[in-house]
Amino acid sequence: MLPRRRAAHLLSGTVLFLVSACGETTEPDLAPVRTETSVLQMLTGLESALPADDASVSRANPALQWAPAPTTGVLLPSAALVAPDTVRAGEPFTVQIGSIVLSGCWVAGPTAISRSDRTVLLEPSDVYTTDRACIEVLLNISRTVAVTIATPGLATLRVRGRRVEQWPSSESPVTVEKQIVVR
Repeated sequence: MLPRRRAAHLLSGTVLFLVSACGETTEPDLAPVRTETSVLQMLTGLESALPADDASVSRANPALQWAPAPTTGVLLPSAALVAPDTVRAGEPFTVQIGSIVLSGCWVAGPTAISRSDRTVLLEPSDVYTTDRACIEVLLNISRTVAVTIATPGLATLRVRGRRVEQWPSSESPVTVEKQIVVR
């Protein structure tokens, strides 16, 4: 067993090293940055993976249509797709899209927008950044996108992302959509 003074000195040196390793640096960060399709559903296999106040299947918005439909144990972003029920033709409106990330190193990335017939397809991505210290923790992040639909009628907003299963590790495509009225 180490004497108290020696143990305290070793502990303070370790803490200083850890703090300095997590602090800012003037050297350029050489780690690569990557962009991935956003995670819209996560199956952890653990019912208690997130705190009770976080997103869950039991609180899924009934106005949204999922494919595949979320099942027990699937985590959803707290705001997977938020848009007005009715919009004006030719006028931009805001759509909020949420995703789930595995650490604070992930931020909302660009969202690709395409249109076909009466459907607007939104494909969000998340970007892994290495310019800061971050911890591994499940987080909900969101982004807003401006959308304009030119002609009146019923339209569909569709968000395409990924469903990730942590154990065993796998992923598959997932979509969530909402019908809106264009006047």
